[in-house]
Amino acid sequence: MNSQMKKIAYIVLGILFLIVILIWIAVFSLENQKLEIIFFDIGQGDSILINAKNNQQILIDGGPNNSVVDKLGKTLPFYDKKIELIILTHPDKDHISGLIEVVKRYKVDKILTTGIECSTEVCQIWQKEIKEKKIQVEIAQTGQTIFIGDNIFLGILNPLENLSGENVENKNDASIVAKFIVGKNSVLLTGDITSKSEGKLVENNFNLQSDFLKIAHHGSKYSTSENFLKEVSPETAIISVGKNSWGMPTKEVLEKLDRKKIKVYRTDIDGDVKIIFKENDFKIQNEK
Repeated sequence: MNSQMKKIAYIVLGILFLIVILIWIAVFSLENQKLEIIFFDIGQGDSILINAKNNQQILIDGGPNNSVVDKLGKTLPFYDKKIELIILTHPDKDHISGLIEVVKRYKVDKILTTGIECSTEVCQIWQKEIKEKKIQVEIAQTGQTIFIGDNIFLGILNPLENLSGENVENKNDASIVAKFIVGKNSVLLTGDITSKSEGKLVENNFNLQSDFLKIAHHGSKYSTSENFLKEVSPETAIISVGKNSWGMPTKEVLEKLDRKKIKVYRTDIDGDVKIIFKENDFKIQNEK
């Protein structure tokens, strides 16, 4: 065998060796995949990832900037460039902005949204990207169920009616509210609803009781009413918040949670907050 042939043989062996390593990395990643929900620390906004065992991902909101893309890159396996579902709770800038870059970089199967009218620049760019990528869009409404696995699903509680094309005065109250259920454990995800929508959820006799509550609207004083907290009765609360000029989370909300002895995690203090589910148990991890 001459030197040229030896060189080619070494290159081929090197490529085969690299392929084997990549295959084993992929297998190891799949075997060690956990069912988890991560509240990303992305500044003043919301971005939540449900990362399921069957390699399904549901991304709820995208925060105020492109930092969500870096978070996804660090969380998902290098070969996973697909997100099965994006849920846009409502089209405020601090929830929708990061999703534009996500749609550009990842293959997205479906988007769940309220469909309310939005003519801001960021909404126009968002709608243009969805149209160009030909992504299926579904309108959220009470009663929908998104199945993720055995005894694992998202139940949609709000909006109470189809709002597609509606010019809504308060976009926050039109937020998609969902209850994430994993066996006997549950997480209530509230978008930016105010006490007005919280009251309607209570009046409709929904089963709001949850182990974890994502505090609405970053801890605004206009949300997290006493009656709502009583109905949810969470052990743990997560506040997605960053540096802001509105004083969020407010003293009023923090005092309510403290009086009820609810454990609080804040993304501005604790970093990414991760709840890992295993059978009928869970553990909480945070980045900092």
